[in-house]
Amino acid sequence: MPTRLAPANLLRPKGRDGRPSTSPAGGARGGKGGMLGKGMRDQGDRPGKPGRAGAESSPAKQAAAEKPSPSKPAMSEEETTKKAKGIIEEFHSLYDYKEVAECIKELKEKNAKLGIVLKYWLTDLLEGKKRSVDNFRKLIKELGSAGLFTKDDFNSGLVQIICTLEDLEIDVPKAPSIVAQIMADLVAAKRASIDVLGKPLSKAFEDFTGDKVENLFDDTEVYQDFALHLHKSLVLQDAAPWQLKDVQAEFAKAGIKLKPFEEKKIERHGCKAIFAGPAFVSEATQALQGGADLSEWYDRNLAGVAGANPKLACSTLAEVLRRAIADPKDASTSKINPEVDLEKELDVIVNPKNGLFKLFQKALGKGGLAVEFDCLLALQLVHHNLGAPKGLMTRLLTDFYDSDVLSEESFTKWRDDNKDETPGKLKAISDCTSYLNWLAEQSSEDESDEKE
Repeated sequence: MPTRLAPANLLRPKGRDGRPSTSPAGGARGGKGGMLGKGMRDQGDRPGKPGRAGAESSPAKQAAAEKPSPSKPAMSEEETTKKAKGIIEEFHSLYDYKEVAECIKELKEKNAKLGIVLKYWLTDLLEGKKRSVDNFRKLIKELGSAGLFTKDDFNSGLVQIICTLEDLEIDVPKAPSIVAQIMADLVAAKRASIDVLGKPLSKAFEDFTGDKVENLFDDTEVYQDFALHLHKSLVLQDAAPWQLKDVQAEFAKAGIKLKPFEEKKIERHGCKAIFAGPAFVSEATQALQGGADLSEWYDRNLAGVAGANPKLACSTLAEVLRRAIADPKDASTSKINPEVDLEKELDVIVNPKNGLFKLFQKALGKGGLAVEFDCLLALQLVHHNLGAPKGLMTRLLTDFYDSDVLSEESFTKWRDDNKDETPGKLKAISDCTSYLNWLAEQSSEDESDEKE
């Protein structure tokens, strides 16, 4: 890669250890030079306080102030960075979320570009001392929920910081991971877009470094790491976890060609369960068939995943189950083992010592009906991928019900659902209709007996 000659407007003063500072403001971070008077805000600009002609603003005037006139000149980058510095330094001292929100309202009134604010805040988070990533993520979520930052603001700030990741990683090895977590929060909430990692990021990277790269995520290791962390962060989102195929689709939509992640990177960053390949599942299947207890394997590979994305954990366990009952002579593992007797309980599920039912119970946790529904979809896919052999879906539902993994309520929800597009629904329902009807009759008789 050629020597980088950053554009004049992006040349930065020397920072720690003689390296170029990645702080947008350059220079030292401490001191009171960036504070806005007493506290974070300009005291004369507080809504409802003396300083605006000594009068209290009406709600209508305050609302109008939040939408500055397009003709109003934008605050300079230097002044915006100075304000951003004062706000974030006091936030990391007091964690006063409401005060930050008020400060951002005032910056919006002055036509400040909030992408510059986010860029400074992210740099400060990575390079500053005593910075809480969790509290910062909470702050960004709250500002997004309040509508104080727009999607364009977030996208702009993210691109400005992501294009500097190579430099940031020198001093902060965790920079790709931290930035990926914050971007995943915003993307999951639909407040930022993976699209910006395509042409907008390539352009910003070229402007910043002077290098033109055909495929940033293919040619540059730090961006491969960032992409891996972004996949992981989206799949393991607490509030709204994504499925791996959806993340991959968004990258493709952005025109980004990702080469397969290296196995050593996947393992090092704890992503084996997310990118569960044949070798990973085969290892567990062979151990299960050999009579081994997979509890340790589950705790090592899936326990953390299940907490954030039980659907993924269930899908992985279901794939282990499918391979365990597949015909060992069939290389495609798409046919059931002819020696499996579907009139009897499946030992790989119900065995009290090493049966998979225990791991499914852990994966479902206290997720309730929604998680049980996801588990049923995974079992439906097992039935489908083994060629929908007669009696298999009935056997699976029976064993999972008798092992207290799935409830009758979840069966009803699954049977009545007509929105999910997982393949094999009609054949699966047809296979187990008699069992579901019988179970409903038993429940009705039990209710009658209780009333008597």
